[in-house]
Amino acid sequence: MADFSPDFTPRYKVQYRAAGVLHFWGCRFARGTTTTDILVGARVVVHDMFNAWAATRLADDFEFLAEYYCPQDSNVFLPSGFLPTAVTGTFPVASFSPTQKVTQWSVPGRSQLSKGRSVIFGLNTEMDDVTEDESKGYVTASEEAALSTAIAALNSGDLVGNDGSTLTFYARATIKPNDYLLRQVRKGVIS
Repeated sequence: MADFSPDFTPRYKVQYRAAGVLHFWGCRFARGTTTTDILVGARVVVHDMFNAWAATRLADDFEFLAEYYCPQDSNVFLPSGFLPTAVTGTFPVASFSPTQKVTQWSVPGRSQLSKGRSVIFGLNTEMDDVTEDESKGYVTASEEAALSTAIAALNSGDLVGNDGSTLTFYARATIKPNDYLLRQVRKGVIS
């Protein structure tokens, strides 16, 4: 997969399976951050972010599969050989529709000179149920306690934007099916 992000900051990404679909989640750290600090810091953020949803919305097949780090000034992601602490989802995958399997919760953020976001898949989302907060296409942290906890995990993790300055995540998430993955649903690749 092509990676067009600037390489002057060290980066981290983790591959995971949620609702039967493979995804990556990634972040970056400030220049000069050691490999150990990247891996330890990112594992805490990733675990706490996904664990916030474990009891309410996270698919019960959720699993971390691999993690990688990329040193500053490099374009090569190296496997760490380890994984973040396991998170166990409780929402039955059998209850997910194909569209729900590819629906993303996107949490926007801002650093001094750039934007960032954290995209999370594998959360049960009832877009068609008008009694649910997510039916309007976004949710605020005051409406969803798990979102508030996930955002606190993101903001506690020394994550930076493309410009290398601290990234602060907003207290809201935009919810929609991922365009590319939705095409895969329509083609029958994801069911």
